[in-house]
Amino acid sequence: MPARALLEQRFGALDPATLDRLANADRARLDRWASRLLAAASLAEVFDD
Repeated sequence: MPARALLEQRFGALDPATLDRLANADRARLDRWASRLLAAASLAEVFDD
C-alpha cells in the first residue's frame, strides 16, 4: 500500500490502530490524508478529520 509506505517513511513504524485505519479507509479519505502528508508534523495532523 503506497500510503502505508509513505507514512512509515515519514513517521516510522505504524501502530496496529493506524494500520487498521488505513486498511478500512475509502478512497476519498486516503486522498485527504495524502494531501496532508508532506506538511504534517505528526500522524495526528495527517489524520485530523
